[in-house]
Amino acid sequence: MSGHDSILEVLQEDVKRAPSGHKAEQIAALMGKGYSTLMNELNGSIPGHKFGLLQLIPLMQATGSRRALDFLCGAMGCVCIRLPRSGRGHSTTERDAIEAVRQFGELMAAVGDSLADGRITAEESKRIRAEGYEALQSIMTLIKKAESDDVRA
Repeated sequence: MSGHDSILEVLQEDVKRAPSGHKAEQIAALMGKGYSTLMNELNGSIPGHKFGLLQLIPLMQATGSRRALDFLCGAMGCVCIRLPRSGRGHSTTERDAIEAVRQFGELMAAVGDSLADGRITAEESKRIRAEGYEALQSIMTLIKKAESDDVRA
């Protein structure tokens, strides 16, 4: 899980440092709120202000961050994997399968390198996680491609 105690902390930080490049005031305006109102809603220590669940996705879209989703998934013992957008590139199922195998191979290489000395360091664990997520992404790309091919058949 992340180093945050609450999803509100994650959202507040995302508003202040939005990957979308929007300033916090712009994000508040996109949400139809004043800056101070939005920030008060994202402050869990102010009981009178509550951030509505239905605002979560629009706020994530405005900030360009999925860290809140990652926080929720981590709290539930899950991981979030971004699915490929349909029509992205000109890949074929065969190329997607080859990429999935390549990514899995890189994951196994990272695991093998890490286990060579009998222990996994923090840096090795970070590499394994990164390679693992890339392998999962490739596998999901293959699955989504197969699903779309199946729909057209």
